Amino acid sequence: MSRAVECDQCPLRLSRRAALTLHKLAVPLVVLHLVDFICQTSNPAQNQRDLMVFEVFSGVSRIYSTAREERLKSDYYDVLWRPRVNDLLGMSGLIYAVRQTLRLVPSGLVFLGVPCSMLVWISSGTHGRAAPNFMGDSSIPGVVASNTLLARASLLCCLAMARSVFWAVEQPGSSCLPKTPYWRRLLGLKIKRMHFIRFYMGAYKHMSWKLTMVFGSWPRIPMLYRKFTRQRKAAIKKHQMKHKVVIAKKTGKSVCGGKDLKRTGEYTKPFARKVVKEFCNLTAGEKEEASNVDFERMSPLNAPVQWKHLDLKQIEEFLQQRIDDGSFHPQFAWKPEHLA
Repeated sequence: MSRAVECDQCPLRLSRRAALTLHKLAVPLVVLHLVDFICQTSNPAQNQRDLMVFEVFSGVSRIYSTAREERLKSDYYDVLWRPRVNDLLGMSGLIYAVRQTLRLVPSGLVFLGVPCSMLVWISSGTHGRAAPNFMGDSSIPGVVASNTLLARASLLCCLAMARSVFWAVEQPGSSCLPKTPYWRRLLGLKIKRMHFIRFYMGAYKHMSWKLTMVFGSWPRIPMLYRKFTRQRKAAIKKHQMKHKVVIAKKTGKSVCGGKDLKRTGEYTKPFARKVVKEFCNLTAGEKEEASNVDFERMSPLNAPVQWKHLDLKQIEEFLQQRIDDGSFHPQFAWKPEHLA
């Protein structure tokens, strides 16, 4: 079978509607060609649209493991466990993340806990994110890396929407993420209903109160709210005193992270169970929300700050090399005028 026929029959191949949606969302053309490359070169066993849940920046992977317990085919993504293929700052990591997002079934879920160390108030003296510049101080290497992560994470959400897949993002309550151009644009889509809630992760037996926000296209996001009772507050205070938990400490006039700050990013088992339970409880009407949006009628959006933080030059050079050595044959004219 020829590569052209194989690519046409690949379940990960973009449909005309999906490609048009990505153009309306101003996704760079090279991303569509990257999908072509994935279809042509991936192992056929990996070219199946069979994933239900994809947990990105998963940490201890509690949502993934809970989904597996419910016999939902799922995957996790975190640089701590798969350094080579789960580093979203690297080329291999981006290709893997795009492929796994494409593998999600219609009305599947990509759940992202975007790294927040350069987004929250406790590091505001370093990252410098504030109105009107929520992209922060670009002279700081950590801010540059953070901006690339949040840009590429938003790209995965664009791919998800084009493929009729739900997405949800979790962040601490003080995170600047929703105010950055990439995410402000997605949350402001008038043609697609977005959901946004705030709650205390302490209500899910977390080690701290942790004001949390979850937002995205997943219609079950409002169901994640849980009342934070006095009993839970007292239990957290008792736990912190017993185990000498230090999340933040004050040095003079400044506040910095304590020894237990990183652990606050871990999801608790009760929270993971709630996410998976709500995923399993999606109604037929809610599942239709993933695919009943008419992006063809939507006016094209402007690219958020020209996607300059996406950093796709390495991908472009890689694809050109594969074209030159004959291992990649672009099959489709993905330009907007060919899709109209």
